[in-house]
Amino acid sequence: MKRIIYIANLFLLLGVFGSCAKLQQKKEYFLNQEFKKYFKFGAQSSWNYVENGGSSTAASMELNTPKEGILDLGEVKQEFFSYELNGTGTKNMLLRAVADEDKISRMSLFVSDTTYKVIVELFYLDGVFTSYAGRNDVLIEHASKEINGKTYSDVIELQLNENEFYEKVFFAAQVGIIALEEKSSRDLFLNSYILK
Repeated sequence: MKRIIYIANLFLLLGVFGSCAKLQQKKEYFLNQEFKKYFKFGAQSSWNYVENGGSSTAASMELNTPKEGILDLGEVKQEFFSYELNGTGTKNMLLRAVADEDKISRMSLFVSDTTYKVIVELFYLDGVFTSYAGRNDVLIEHASKEINGKTYSDVIELQLNENEFYEKVFFAAQVGIIALEEKSSRDLFLNSYILK
């Protein structure tokens, strides 16, 4: 009988310690590698843009103050990266990306006016980009797209319906922002870039 009580207590203790170990495990979320191809670049990467029909640089952006790592929020750990895009001839921007539950990678692009204002929010899950439903933006994926006489592969076009600065923003994998159509009727097209 003592042996049965001993074995029962042993199983009870193992169950308690096993439950505690499960409770202490944190959920970890990581950004999708395909998602990163569109948005993750190194410090001092730069992009030069020309206006529609122009040949001289009308605007440029340089990536500064990149940050990346794991956000430890207690029960959850989330991979993230962010950086500033300092603009000349265009507004400064801030890009933030974070891994979320259910294998979702999320990106927000902000424009600096008097404060940072969100202009783009999108999600990536199972190989598909989706715009944030609450913003009424239209997202179109192109296998390839010609911009300013150059053809880019794997392009995301966002038609921004509730935005005071831009009509459309185009992103290409392993390139970044390839075109900006401003509300002021000025279109900026990528002319050259350096990725680091």
